[in-house]
Amino acid sequence: MEAPMPATRLMSRVRERLEGMTRSERRIGEHLAKHPLDAAFLPAARLSELVGVSESSVLRFSRALGYANYPALQLEMQDEIRRRLTRNTPERLQEAATRASDRGSQLATALETDVRNLLVTRQQVDPSEFDAVVRLLSESRRVFVVGMRGAAPLAQLLGYTLNLLRPGVVQLAQRADMLGDVLADMSPEDALFGFAFSRQSAHTIDAADWAVRAGAPVMAVTDDPISPIARRSRHALIVATDSEAFIQSYTAATALTHALLAGVGKRLQESAMDRLGQIEEAMKLSRVFYSEDA
Repeated sequence: MEAPMPATRLMSRVRERLEGMTRSERRIGEHLAKHPLDAAFLPAARLSELVGVSESSVLRFSRALGYANYPALQLEMQDEIRRRLTRNTPERLQEAATRASDRGSQLATALETDVRNLLVTRQQVDPSEFDAVVRLLSESRRVFVVGMRGAAPLAQLLGYTLNLLRPGVVQLAQRADMLGDVLADMSPEDALFGFAFSRQSAHTIDAADWAVRAGAPVMAVTDDPISPIARRSRHALIVATDSEAFIQSYTAATALTHALLAGVGKRLQESAMDRLGQIEEAMKLSRVFYSEDA
């Protein structure tokens, strides 16, 4: 289940109309009270499976709450989530401090929130989209990896480790002034992978636009399926980033990055083994790692 969210218009409508709901509609409302992101991002068919009701019940539930249809309900939830994600850091800190004073152990609460982020992300990421990203990361001539500000460590993680598995990886983390230099000869045989969350870096979006103009596929890990980078992406993997702190949690995004690297390693196993062997020999010669015997 997701971390609790502030009261939404959706849940206000549910409370107002609870008495007149059918048993199936009540079950849907109870589910969404615990899993608010499901209302924003899951199709009606998938939501009905999770709740254990018919898809037509989900559609009737939407109309019973006064929405024209289920997409209208989703749009309102997406707008509310987007407003929450794009708050400035002082607002985030104020909410985090207020919430912390009302809850139990800070350590346990923070870890439980990240566990929920992982569960929600597993539910939201389409396996076919994941496999398509693994294929592009494995087979593109070059892979440009971009991430700025808070997303930079994730871009560095993917870029550094992907380079161990295959050649042709270019990191653009925190190199905003170099975007034009590095992306100038990008082609449709290349690909760009971007990390962007909440208030998205204009430089990351510039890099995605550059790739689109070059005809290169864009892939992204983001927290909003209709965010600027998601709209520019051929494949967007959506992660949950709820946090007890004033910054977003990148736990699920990190886990998803590890999963992508595992997929690329499996796909490129033979060539990756050869490359890793060569890199290991080079590191031994260069005495990269500390040793008591050195």
